[in-house]
Amino acid sequence: MTTSRLQAQATTATILGTVTDSSGAAIADAAVQIKNIGTGITQTANTDSAGRFRVPDLGLGSYEVQATKAGFQTVVHKGITLGVGSESVVDFSLAVGQQQQTVTVEGQASQVETTSAAVGTVVESAQMRDLPLNGRNFTSLLALAPGVQTAAQPTQTTGGAFFGRGAQFSVAGSRLYGQSYLLDNTDVVSFFGHGVGSGATGTSLGVEAIAEFQALTATYGAQFGGNGAVLNAVSRSGTNAFHGSAYEFLRNNKLDARDFFDPAKQPNGERNPPFRRNQFGGSLGGPIKKDKAFFFVNYEGLRQLKGVSNPVFVPDANTRQGLLPCAIAATVACNTATGLANVGFASAGIRDAMSLYPTTSLTFPTGVARIIAQSNQVANENYFLGRFDYTLSEKDSLFGRYVLDRADFLLPGALPLYTEQDLTRSHIATIEERHVFSANLVNLARMSFVRPAEYGAVVNPHLTAPSGTHPLEFYPGQGIQDGSISITGLTGIGPSGILPTFVVPNRFTEADDMYWTRGAHNFKFGISIERFQQNDTSGFRGTGSYTFNGLLQFLQGATSLYNGNLVGQFDNGRPFRELWITPYFQDDWKITPKLTLNLGLRYTWGANPTSPRIIFSRLPIRPIQLTLPVRPWRRARPSLLTFRMCGRIIPTPRISIRASGWLTILLATIKLRSAQALESFTS
Repeated sequence: MTTSRLQAQATTATILGTVTDSSGAAIADAAVQIKNIGTGITQTANTDSAGRFRVPDLGLGSYEVQATKAGFQTVVHKGITLGVGSESVVDFSLAVGQQQQTVTVEGQASQVETTSAAVGTVVESAQMRDLPLNGRNFTSLLALAPGVQTAAQPTQTTGGAFFGRGAQFSVAGSRLYGQSYLLDNTDVVSFFGHGVGSGATGTSLGVEAIAEFQALTATYGAQFGGNGAVLNAVSRSGTNAFHGSAYEFLRNNKLDARDFFDPAKQPNGERNPPFRRNQFGGSLGGPIKKDKAFFFVNYEGLRQLKGVSNPVFVPDANTRQGLLPCAIAATVACNTATGLANVGFASAGIRDAMSLYPTTSLTFPTGVARIIAQSNQVANENYFLGRFDYTLSEKDSLFGRYVLDRADFLLPGALPLYTEQDLTRSHIATIEERHVFSANLVNLARMSFVRPAEYGAVVNPHLTAPSGTHPLEFYPGQGIQDGSISITGLTGIGPSGILPTFVVPNRFTEADDMYWTRGAHNFKFGISIERFQQNDTSGFRGTGSYTFNGLLQFLQGATSLYNGNLVGQFDNGRPFRELWITPYFQDDWKITPKLTLNLGLRYTWGANPTSPRIIFSRLPIRPIQLTLPVRPWRRARPSLLTFRMCGRIIPTPRISIRASGWLTILLATIKLRSAQALESFTS
């Protein structure tokens, strides 16, 4: 009598084995009863002519398995623990005797895999809750699997929530995104495939809500997709006994080392910038009706304030007065007594833009001062998971699970003039019904809805100069945020050009899976139909960006490049509708007791994307005249939107084709190139 624990490919588990007599001959039509110790739910199966039995789609937990046959003693295996995706082989050898005589065997699971070629690692609940996890992100435990490499954590740059700030992983040398992240058979990956959780804060909360997860890294079954890896997680459920937890985790700056760029002493007298991170919450699960209905709820909150220090380059005290060192202003008369050239300001717009930079009393031969800018990043997140399990009858059961993840993140720029606010508003819902047609045929029908929504905007989209003007508002009256200025040698000024943005994908999935055991064959086949609604921005609104090759060119208004959109072409919404149909077939054929062959086929068909509205017709298709509807920097009447220049206008519509077949055409970009100053800077 042996018991071995085998890792297969499912979000639930399977118990299989054979029943023989003392001589090794198969016992047909023996009754096998499987009982979940936590919930009291039992399932039965009968052995076939070869003495084989198999019970799929079992929930996680501790089990006992009993085999009986008239004329033989009853044998009970106890201590069988099922994990996510596991296949536990429980073989029985029944001795001749009275059926009332019971032999109890304490099962000990082996880690040897004999029924599946899948390569994977199971991370159990004890590991998730006991191992020290920085940030309590359960996906960090992927690094425990062989062949998994963690990429460098994305920096907290403005506009980063558009793609997600969570950790990324490479599995067996694969790309950093594209893996499948399954929660109870539902793919919960973000829009760009950059992991799960909040794109705003870069977290994957819910450690207390995950029972186990399995990292499949190679040769897994046909029911899974993904680019190189599948993270296969199962949420916790209630049992006949109440169980719960409450916790609080605190981190602060008291024992932290100073960052390289942090000042030696903070304004409040402390040695480090402020840092406080509180993670707190609790979980509760239990019965609603014994052996029938169960519930589980989990809440986790995050509150964080982190002070950061950034080295920035700003105009020094002389440059702010329009004075540059003679060495960099060779074309302007030099005051040999001071070594400075009085360049002045070509326009009031340039003077007002200069005044937005932080002030300093420092002077340098380059006209540029290096200072440390300090700001606070603030994060708040609330994560909730609720699950309900109900056994309708011996043949029918269902469960429903809902996840709500709400987060907001305030991120000042390198120059803390503009503050970005990123929001996560994710909803994940799954309903699954299980029907047992017979001991050899089980069907799972599932519906799910996933919306990993992310939003980003600038809290203060229009900065006011001391003169009362808005020098970076290049499109007044259009509802467009400030543009930006890039000056060689200085830190750029202005908000991220990606903002404001939103990514609100809706995924509606209907799927059906069938498990059928026939002789030595274990068939798994099914189909999923996914309706995908893409509601997002292209990420580039063209709010206007000036580029200058140096301080002299900036003070003289000699721009080298301008990027911006035509008035009326700021709609960068990209609504698409797609349909994906994926059938699969898997056969695990046990040719001999020591040889199992895994065969599978999966095919994904995608329809051509459609859009509920026309979004391409606004691209310019004819040469544009030498009049650009962009506000000059210095205008008594901001409504006069005429740009006079001595260069040329180059319309450059940018086109991006994604590998999945989606076509995204970004807004037209108008580039202004000129060897002379734009007349509007000096007029």
